[in-house]
Amino acid sequence: MMVEAKIAAGSDASVRGIKFPPANVEQLKRTQLHELISSTTTAALLSIGLDVTLLNDIDPENWSDCSHFQQAANVVICLKVVNDTAKRSIALMTSFNQSITKSEAEMQKLIQVVKDNRKRIPDSSKASLASA
Repeated sequence: MMVEAKIAAGSDASVRGIKFPPANVEQLKRTQLHELISSTTTAALLSIGLDVTLLNDIDPENWSDCSHFQQAANVVICLKVVNDTAKRSIALMTSFNQSITKSEAEMQKLIQVVKDNRKRIPDSSKASLASA
């Protein structure tokens, strides 16, 4: 089923990431694996050298005997998972912090001021800001 769904979905390397609304998590729990196949899946598999059309004629239980599948599996095993968003956020905050002040003493004083402000104003609602 997964191979048929993959072939039917086509290939679209322009779309990045999984787009699934958090409100639909319960629906996702009931979703079958072959329903998650999209055009980006084909693009990802092709980028590691696995042509899914070759697997269409092979029983999934025998995929491990297929040389194309073995090569792709070796590539996947060697992949490192990177949280790109987290890395970018850290780099952005580091750059921002360095642009505010160069001195560690000034940075510590700034952190204390922010901490004090957060105690006085716990959120940024209009009511909290007006009362402060």
